[in-house]
Amino acid sequence: VLRAGRRVTGVVDWEHGVIGGDPIRDLARFVVSYLLYLQSRVKQNNLDTRIQQALPLIDRSASGDLALALFNGWLAQGAASAQAWCLPLVCALADERLIPLLRQHIDDWTKNARGALAAKVVEAMAYIASDLALSEIQNLAERAKHSQVKAAAQKALTDAASQRNI
Repeated sequence: VLRAGRRVTGVVDWEHGVIGGDPIRDLARFVVSYLLYLQSRVKQNNLDTRIQQALPLIDRSASGDLALALFNGWLAQGAASAQAWCLPLVCALADERLIPLLRQHIDDWTKNARGALAAKVVEAMAYIASDLALSEIQNLAERAKHSQVKAAAQKALTDAASQRNI
């Protein structure tokens, strides 16, 4: 990935470049950077369509660790709403270990005037391929007191049902 400051200006064709360092590690770093680049261009709280197409190629037994690292990195940077674009990607890569952490932050943010951010997290949680995630979203749709969170949970359930042909 070529950068000028914080802007991505291009991508190097790694197959025709000079290999330096560990090719597998460098390739993995390239893939993660490219996924983040694609997701950063999405304006709504959705998953990039090219990422959706690539998900079946990703080793789901290992991607949960990456999702936790990305989420914790986002939190360490202050959990800025402007960088919440990463949440659908994080959740698409996640396993069930992320769900209690997401729920804890949703509850905290609704109590601390960050309800819009909590709603984004609820919408993103639907990308976790797990019945536990849907159960948490259903619980929020039924019991959430914050109107944005409740509406986001209801929308996430509807979207998840249509994606899974339920």
